Amino acid sequence: MIAILAITFLATSPAPPVSFSLWDKLNHFIAFFTLALLADYSFPKTGWRKPVFLYLFFYGVSLEIMQWFTKYRFLDYADVIANGIGVFSYIAIRPVLAYVVILNQLQRMGDSQ
Repeated sequence: MIAILAITFLATSPAPPVSFSLWDKLNHFIAFFTLALLADYSFPKTGWRKPVFLYLFFYGVSLEIMQWFTKYRFLDYADVIANGIGVFSYIAIRPVLAYVVILNQLQRMGDSQ
């Protein structure tokens, strides 16, 4: 929840207008990759939750729409794409993450409760 609040705050707070920048898109990618990871490991007993990842993607779209209604931000389709790539990249490497020791331990801790 803290990550969602922080990202919403950062996405809707005044900031200097930025044209297309690789760093900005990388920030979007990292934010949504992290949200996908947090969503996946928050409730380990429920298994694969495709709707959660779709909700994250639509959350990213809604952030861009909110920015469109502000006077100091703008809707950027490249940001939507970067958000989606972050979520879907997590989905793509999700099977590999099962071999990461600390994540595997977190998964087992959730299963034992």
